[in-house]
Amino acid sequence: MILFVLLEAGACLAFRWVQGGWFSPAFLRQTRREVLFELDRLGPGAEIPGGDGPERPTAVPSGSHAQAPQMIHPYLGFVTPPLPEDLAGGVYFGFPRSPDPLQARSPERVIFAILGGSVAAYFWDEGASEFRKTVESSALFRDKELVFVRVARGGYKQPQQLMALAYFLGLGAQWDYVVNLDGFNEVTVHFTANPHREVSPIYPRAWKLMVQDRPGPEELRLIARVDTAQRRRRDLAAFMQGFPWSYSPTANLLWVVADRRLNGQQAAAEMKLQQTSVTGDPSATAEIRGPQVGLRNKAETFDYLVGLWRQCSLQMHRLCEANGIRYFHFLQPNQYVPGSKTLTDEERRTAYREEGEHAVHVRRGYPKLIEAGQELRAAGVRFFDLTGVFADETGTIYRDVCCHVNVRGNDILGRAIAQAILADLESPRPADK
Repeated sequence: MILFVLLEAGACLAFRWVQGGWFSPAFLRQTRREVLFELDRLGPGAEIPGGDGPERPTAVPSGSHAQAPQMIHPYLGFVTPPLPEDLAGGVYFGFPRSPDPLQARSPERVIFAILGGSVAAYFWDEGASEFRKTVESSALFRDKELVFVRVARGGYKQPQQLMALAYFLGLGAQWDYVVNLDGFNEVTVHFTANPHREVSPIYPRAWKLMVQDRPGPEELRLIARVDTAQRRRRDLAAFMQGFPWSYSPTANLLWVVADRRLNGQQAAAEMKLQQTSVTGDPSATAEIRGPQVGLRNKAETFDYLVGLWRQCSLQMHRLCEANGIRYFHFLQPNQYVPGSKTLTDEERRTAYREEGEHAVHVRRGYPKLIEAGQELRAAGVRFFDLTGVFADETGTIYRDVCCHVNVRGNDILGRAIAQAILADLESPRPADK
């Protein structure tokens, strides 16, 4: 018994080092609920072993939005497959856990739409409450019904945001405000998911995997690795939801370590799968590769990607202006932007790779994005650089080696974005008068 107590007490202390916080059974149960939600595609509030009903997420696995299941879409590239309840509830447009995008304006309600990649999707899931609280503090929105629509999706990059805006406006959506939170995917995804520059930088992430009919032997092996890692994560999470394991610090510590390892294996296999070469007959290869834009080296590719990002944002601004919508563009923060945040020991251990692909691409691409953002601002776009939003934060914010932030980070983003919108509304520029 003494050894057992010492083991459990030691596991509690270990949590402080591994997780950056004290052991909490409720926190870990909710974390596993999110794991099971994404791996099983269960709906919010679905019955999950050990669950306590639908709650605001307190921890979301790093792969939930970035690696969520996807199906091909004729206009947006890809969206999230529906659950039975999505289809039973009416028209489904591919964005679960979001109100119907086809909202209609009225004097009593204000409609906000968020566009972007996984960082934008996380922000709307976890930071919307802080955004709402800040917006409601203004007399401009007092006594108004606020509606939040998310058409952000993990992996999205321009021109997918522009296409999504045009698509939903064409279907009759009447939004009041559009918030576009992006930048990271635009300068990283093409290099990591469309390797060797075989697939056009215009095309969506991992386009080859969505349209190639017959995967080769190596691709089949990698697909099997992904599936195996997912199954093990799902089974382990379901097992740990039961009594007494969900209350044991030692068992939970082992689960955290094992889940991280399996998630890493899954991500590594997916990365290799995306990086397999384009093969097949010429017509299939043309379908996969898309239009080639004659980029000779990486420097030209960066310039092209940033130029595409700038031009798409400008067109989104013009499209919104023509439809009576206020468009706000925010450059998302990232841990690899020099001087943007003093990283904690936890972040350096779990959310930072000095010479990783993300670090290399951010350091090269973000200065160009910041410069292009100033050009957008000069052209009349409501552009805001959020790369320094965590400069004064001393706690842990980043949750993985890519770009995603925790609940506290999303709350900070919620306040910052809301404050920028309110400041713009309360002090309109001459062009807005």
